[in-house]
Amino acid sequence: MKWEVNKMKNQEDKPKKDKGEAHSKKEAIKDDLNKLVDELESVKKKSDEYLDGWKRAQADYINLKKRIETDMTDLTVFANADLISRIIPVLENFRRASTHAPEEIKDNDWVSGIKQIEKQLEDVLKNEGLERINIVGKEFDPNLCEAVCFGNSDGHKEDEVIEELESGYILKGKVLIPVKVKVCKK
Repeated sequence: MKWEVNKMKNQEDKPKKDKGEAHSKKEAIKDDLNKLVDELESVKKKSDEYLDGWKRAQADYINLKKRIETDMTDLTVFANADLISRIIPVLENFRRASTHAPEEIKDNDWVSGIKQIEKQLEDVLKNEGLERINIVGKEFDPNLCEAVCFGNSDGHKEDEVIEELESGYILKGKVLIPVKVKVCKK
């Protein structure tokens, strides 16, 4: 009998022991699972940070590439600015020569040839992006003009450009040489 009681006791203790072991195994699995979830979240966070960094680097690269292309275009455009600004006085001299040709030779082939050379030079410079500033009769704009003198004129408003004294030019949207003008002051 004693043996049977001990056996029964052992059987009663066994489920308690099994329940305790199962519970501690469950807790260990939960702990391991929580650790894995935490580790997964940490890895995902790092992955997101790396992805964001890569996206920023990609955007920076694209912006740099665009800026370099713009700078190269500007460099190409304005590398010629010095040469063009040295050619402009030649063009102006052609204009003066053709407008001041004596009446008796205005119909001469030679004078016509000079005018054709002037026109050809104008066209070449225009194709390079050079534009002549036309401001006479308009309000004085200090961004485009340089006021050389002032005068009173009945047919003009205050601060209106009366006369162009020296031509001015814009190259690709930027003032290369400001136009020298006479401005109306009352």
